[in-house]
Amino acid sequence: LVFISLPAVFSEMGLAGIIFALLFFLGLAFAGLTSAVSLLEPTVQYLIDRYKMSRFKAVMSSGVSFYVIGIVALLANTASFSSALSFGGKNFFDWLDFITASILLPLGGLIMAIFVGFVIPKRQLFKAFEGSMSEKTFNIWRMLLRYNVPPALSVVMLNLLGLITIEYIIPAFVVAYTVSGLIAIFIKKEKEG
Repeated sequence: LVFISLPAVFSEMGLAGIIFALLFFLGLAFAGLTSAVSLLEPTVQYLIDRYKMSRFKAVMSSGVSFYVIGIVALLANTASFSSALSFGGKNFFDWLDFITASILLPLGGLIMAIFVGFVIPKRQLFKAFEGSMSEKTFNIWRMLLRYNVPPALSVVMLNLLGLITIEYIIPAFVVAYTVSGLIAIFIKKEKEG
């Protein structure tokens, strides 16, 4: 949309369109650059902390590594390199997209939901939200986070991985929520008895 529709719209606007296009795409470039810096920072900090690298060396090694991965991903979409950079029915770019969207994002959400819902103490968590929600709202949110989000994310992830198809999603949700409910009942009985 940004690289197809907007240039067509800007070209219809004459000289003003050229100016708007220049300003818009310059702003988009700066937004991309600042996003790239924020995406690079965790890796850089890890290299500094774990391997005692200097900041310059960590930035350069991370930047070069990500640049090479990006170039390979782009080349995978060209006619010249597509067959060489394809395996398992997908090219390198499609594999990166699949792994990120179908595995890492749902898995990251699942791990965060479990960590926040079950590992962080309730009082400490409520203190972090104090002033932004009532205790009743917090308890509802925490219950949903503990018992609804993990099964929902699991079903979404299984669907994205192709392990369950659309006709099995509703039964999968029923099974996931039944198991989740049984776990909640078990935990409640353990605390009471």
